[in-house]
Amino acid sequence: MVKFAKHLELQLVPEWRDAYVSYKKLKKDIKRIPPVRLRTFRGSSGGSVHGGGEQDPDADGQRTPRRRSSASLNTLIRRSRSRARLQPGTDYITVRTVRGDAADGSADTYYTDVLPPVNESPEEVTFFARMDAQLNKVNLFYGKKEQEYSARLQHLERQIAALNEMKSALAKKQEQMNAAASSSPRSPEGPQSPRAETAPAVANEALPRVALQELANGRDADGVQNGRQGADRRREASTPAGQSGYRDGENCQREAMDGETTIPDIRSLRLVIPAATPVLALNKMSRVLWNDIARSGTRAESVLAELSDDVTEVLKQSRSTIKRAEKLLHSATVEFYRGLGLLKSFSSLNTVAFGKILKKHDKVVGWTAARPYLAAVERAHFCASPAVVQMMAATEALFTKQFAGDSHKQAMQVLRPVHRSASHQVTYALGFFSGCILSLLITFIVLISNAGGYDQRGGADYLHSVFPVFTAMLLLLLHMFVYGGNVYCWRIKQINYSFIFEFRPGTELRVREVLLAASLMTTLTLGGMVLHLVLHTADPRVHGGAGEYIPLAVLLVWLAVFLCPLDLFWRPSRMFLLRILRHLALAPLYRVMLADFFVGDQLTSQIPFLQQLQYCCCYYFGGHFKNRDGAACTGNGTYRSMLYVVAILPYWFRFAQCWRRFFEEGRERVHVANAGKYLSAMLAVSFRLWYLNSGTRAGLVLSIIAAVVATAYQAYWDLVMDWGLLRRHARHPWLRDQLVLKHNSIYYAAMVADVVLRLAWIQSISRFRFGGRVPPSIMTLIAASLEVLRRGLWNFFRLENEHLNNVGKFRAVRSIPLPFKDLEGAEV
Repeated sequence: MVKFAKHLELQLVPEWRDAYVSYKKLKKDIKRIPPVRLRTFRGSSGGSVHGGGEQDPDADGQRTPRRRSSASLNTLIRRSRSRARLQPGTDYITVRTVRGDAADGSADTYYTDVLPPVNESPEEVTFFARMDAQLNKVNLFYGKKEQEYSARLQHLERQIAALNEMKSALAKKQEQMNAAASSSPRSPEGPQSPRAETAPAVANEALPRVALQELANGRDADGVQNGRQGADRRREASTPAGQSGYRDGENCQREAMDGETTIPDIRSLRLVIPAATPVLALNKMSRVLWNDIARSGTRAESVLAELSDDVTEVLKQSRSTIKRAEKLLHSATVEFYRGLGLLKSFSSLNTVAFGKILKKHDKVVGWTAARPYLAAVERAHFCASPAVVQMMAATEALFTKQFAGDSHKQAMQVLRPVHRSASHQVTYALGFFSGCILSLLITFIVLISNAGGYDQRGGADYLHSVFPVFTAMLLLLLHMFVYGGNVYCWRIKQINYSFIFEFRPGTELRVREVLLAASLMTTLTLGGMVLHLVLHTADPRVHGGAGEYIPLAVLLVWLAVFLCPLDLFWRPSRMFLLRILRHLALAPLYRVMLADFFVGDQLTSQIPFLQQLQYCCCYYFGGHFKNRDGAACTGNGTYRSMLYVVAILPYWFRFAQCWRRFFEEGRERVHVANAGKYLSAMLAVSFRLWYLNSGTRAGLVLSIIAAVVATAYQAYWDLVMDWGLLRRHARHPWLRDQLVLKHNSIYYAAMVADVVLRLAWIQSISRFRFGGRVPPSIMTLIAASLEVLRRGLWNFFRLENEHLNNVGKFRAVRSIPLPFKDLEGAEV
């Protein structure tokens, strides 16, 4: 049976950890009470506290020895309690409630008065003082979150009502435009005037477009005001005067079903869709240009003539804008409901925690405190308030009506997704493929050490021509295993990586699934390596050169699995990664989220992988695989120059992302400094390329200086900015105030390891040669593997720092911006 302390650790919201009951600390306080109770009550006159019991034969004024066995101490405690009992059924504590001021939003405060003779024990008084502090902390946090979610629900209701009004206004504009096109009125000036023939037509076509533009900005809604006022009147009629506080669940549900939510005048609103995609960014740029043209001295006739050409296109854009607004509100409602569920879980877990700790207290000290204290807990706002349950019911009704087509079952599938349970098939498959990997690895080592076959058929040619193809896949496999280790460490340390990466609930890969995917692809790769090596050492007349296609076939299988459109091989995770790679390729045009720059940083550690992919393209598409001539690629000047261009690409992606964040997040200079870090890496690669082409001493010196500066810059950024360490006045010396790991030495060792392993990064971008004993392909694999391991170390501490930032801000749900704003830019 799982103890409650372990259950609480597994079920609590990691970002709200500091707001929960400190269950373990209260247990430690209880453990201090029994010896002190014994010492306190033995000092009383007579054996019993109330004078009704026998005289304690051991109470002779002599001091008990400080050291005695635990068995004798427990015996003494039991004997003392059996002869000095308190009155059964008597309450020795009273819990006072100090009502908070509703005007300033302060919560009720609870104080416990410990009555004689229990108050003679300072440990008892301290325990109940800490219990009060925990109760007040939980109650205050819950009250603030409840108010926050109540205001958020009102925002959501008004936003959805504004969306519905805008939809109806758009439909009305469509009807008006159709009616105007069918009527086609003639001008009173007569048919002889060309201006008289064209002006009304232009006006009839262009004015709806102007209206649609205003509609897209939320400023024009003919007929909406009457409907809004009618909704206001109905709302006022159904709401008693002076009623305040939370609405009951029935009213919330009825209002959500009827859609009668008070919203501001739609003509005072504007629709703001974040320009998070290239299309939206270009649309925003075109709107800015159009506003500039409209404010210039262009003649009204020419503007109307231009507007008349694409009324249909504007109508289409207005519909797409409203559709994007609806998608934003859909995501915001789902995330809001998830937050309500977390708040409900917070209330129930803390209620149970108070009950458990009081039960343990009564069991240890021998008198009952649970009854009066739990009565106060049950009266507390976090336990007695029905507002969260009512808001959940209102949100369900609102979501069902607006986004699920009145299907409650469909709405619940979205609002409460079923989490996948762990399957024994995954464990079995992981064990099976692990055994396959071990056997294939032993087979490959035996084949590679067979001098009679491997060396005779050209072992050096194999390392220089074919092995780099497999190296690319081996580096990816190592990164997958490292990520699996990261997921394992994040889970055991309660780091909410799925929330940080914004995975859809239920789609994130767990430890065994990551390891299964890595094991499956490792088995495929090692199987291809063993089969190719067998054919490589065999007589070519046996297989006719077909073995040279094996590495290409394995690579194509990798690509097919990654791009498979079917719901196989963890499709949600593959599509998530593909979407991020698309964001990287078009970095300046997409809004940058944490997952985007996290994957971008992973790519900077996979530069050898990208260079090996370049080699694969040259080796196979150039036809050099037929005679195993890898030197035809590596000896080509253009190919060698392209190696450094490929090495620059990941840093360019991150450089562009930093500038996007700079312009999007209030022009914070930290993003410029971060962009400088990636610029230094690009300069290091460029100077290395210049040295290889020129061969001058100046090029060598500049390439070394640039590499050293880039390494120092990136190491400093890793430790100070990404990990949040090296704080001079932190609680933990030269670390930070809050740490997830218990031992400080792990952080110091990780900092040293990160700096040392940066040397492997220099080798990955500079490709220095270390004599002729180590083949270049083996040296590249070793250096790249060390860089991947360093990146795995960086991954853990980077997410640890992000998690602690979320904990400090109690941020457990995503903050999705709502689309409708007022003219001052505030949410309605």
